[in-house]
Amino acid sequence: MRSNICIFGTGGQGIITGGVVLAGAAVMDGMYAAMRQEFSTQVRGGYTGVDITLSDETIKCPFFERADIVFCLAREGVGKCADAAEENTLVFLDDSVAAEIEKPCRIVRVPFLRTGKLHECRYVNLIVVSFFSEYFGSISRESVKGSMKANCPVNEENGRALEIGANLAKEIRKRGAREREDE
Repeated sequence: MRSNICIFGTGGQGIITGGVVLAGAAVMDGMYAAMRQEFSTQVRGGYTGVDITLSDETIKCPFFERADIVFCLAREGVGKCADAAEENTLVFLDDSVAAEIEKPCRIVRVPFLRTGKLHECRYVNLIVVSFFSEYFGSISRESVKGSMKANCPVNEENGRALEIGANLAKEIRKRGAREREDE
């Protein structure tokens, strides 16, 4: 099975590092992974995004036009999100993003940034990776921890981010994901 995943945000949110951790965790679980990153020249506040392909078979072409799953953490990523989305795309849109996506896709508003702030955790990238692992179950929590340790500084806040993301995914599933179909 192949999954195309996009994570969009702004510089300073750790989007690229989050992509590396997610792809690394998939590899630790025996999957194939490919990642492409893009970012603006602005160090903080400019657009940043990663496209990740995960598969149980060799990935012959890591590029894709349409995503299966999209995480959008900032207004700067909404245009790219709309470009990557199609009818069956599941979009996790941070609830702080006021913009709407003008495409027929499934949108779930999730308080990634607000929840991170509430728990005094700056690592929204790891919250998203842990959320992905818990929500979809295709990547083990142990592999996420292993990839995080291999690619990020080991500290208490990183570990807390993993807990926050997993708990947030459980909460979103529990409340019925509050999905709404866009027309």
